[in-house]
Amino acid sequence: MRKLKYYAPYWVSAIVVIAIVLLIIIKRFGTCTEDGFSIYTPFSELPELAATLENYNYFISENGTILERVGGTRVSVRLATSEEHPSKIVGSFKPKPMSEMRPHEYAAYIYDRPIFVRQDGRVYANRSGTTMRVCPPSELPDSAVEAKMQISADETSGSIFELSHSTEAYVDVVFPTMDIEGDFKWQLSAKLKDGWYIISNDFFATKQAYADDKVNYNFEVTFPALREGDYRLEVNIGDEWFYQEMSLAEKGFDTGTIRDVYTLTYD
Repeated sequence: MRKLKYYAPYWVSAIVVIAIVLLIIIKRFGTCTEDGFSIYTPFSELPELAATLENYNYFISENGTILERVGGTRVSVRLATSEEHPSKIVGSFKPKPMSEMRPHEYAAYIYDRPIFVRQDGRVYANRSGTTMRVCPPSELPDSAVEAKMQISADETSGSIFELSHSTEAYVDVVFPTMDIEGDFKWQLSAKLKDGWYIISNDFFATKQAYADDKVNYNFEVTFPALREGDYRLEVNIGDEWFYQEMSLAEKGFDTGTIRDVYTLTYD
């Protein structure tokens, strides 16, 4: 009896430690539901959860619902809730610095509609009533040439100017070339945690030709959202690729316009 009394404080301490460890585990890996304790997946690990599905026809929504492709085209998919897969419990999305985001996290940041991660890790989102792939990796070839593009906005000072949150943030670009012909397209990539990913693109430009074989491509580049970090404007004309790197930094809050103001710089 004396031995039990002697060891009692140690047993109590051990129970307290175990309880604390269990609380930490529950807080990190699980949550309580009507059916008891359930393991949940942090939002950052949504692609790993999607990878446990059978094949490319299956997707997981940001809220944990498992969906299956039931139709669509080459560029879009039509999804329906999978009857044979119960929903998973996924942690809520919390914004991070852009350099720490993965593609599905950045997609969740820029879209106010649900995102979906396919079994192979590709990210999809609802855009204009269509579910299509978003934030694919940039595959800019090693042969791409760094170009001097003329980038401007409403308030410009050399290569430094300001952008602010609005319905759509954009910059005007003039790309001067010499005798380059071919189909034109541009894409804006952001540097995320594990590389460059395309966040905006288009095929439209106004072309102006001059007598000395000089050609200007004038176009408008849209930012889906303003976030501090590194960006890269990539232009393809025919079989040739060009790029211009840029950085966006938060300047502060403008009380006059009631907007967050960012400064964009490029070489």
